[in-house]
Amino acid sequence: MERLKVIKYRDYRDKMYRFKMLTFFAVAIALVGVVPMVWDYARAIDYGFNAVIINHWGVYFAVAGFLFYVLIRIFMVIVKRNYKQSK
Repeated sequence: MERLKVIKYRDYRDKMYRFKMLTFFAVAIALVGVVPMVWDYARAIDYGFNAVIINHWGVYFAVAGFLFYVLIRIFMVIVKRNYKQSK
């Protein structure tokens, strides 16, 4: 019985580690989109023209990274709740 608890804890720990690493990946995806947008916006300010950020391709990466992050966090809450209920 004690061994089963240890195995469940290790499984929980491994899942949470994977989800935490995936959150870093999701933030990196968002940054891939945000950095070029900020770069173009700063260049627009520097040269004195209007930057249209809404039509920038980086918006898609930023939104995809944010949605991926939220999805991962939802899975983390579900895994944590299931682990606590199984104790």
